[in-house]
Amino acid sequence: MATVRGDALWWRCSSFCNGGTCVEVALQADTVAIRDSRDPDTWLMVSAAGWRSFIHDVKNGLVRHES
Repeated sequence: MATVRGDALWWRCSSFCNGGTCVEVALQADTVAIRDSRDPDTWLMVSAAGWRSFIHDVKNGLVRHES
């Protein structure tokens, strides 16, 4: 994970990032900020519990990806 500081948050993106088209996250105590690296001025906040649940579901194949 690479770390970038911006807007008083430490943004991290995966080392699998594809030419700057990445999802970046900034972890805080009770929340997680999520943004698209192509639009760094806009992000959404989710609860840390919600983020953990989402990551769990992705790792266990419970989230579908359609292109």
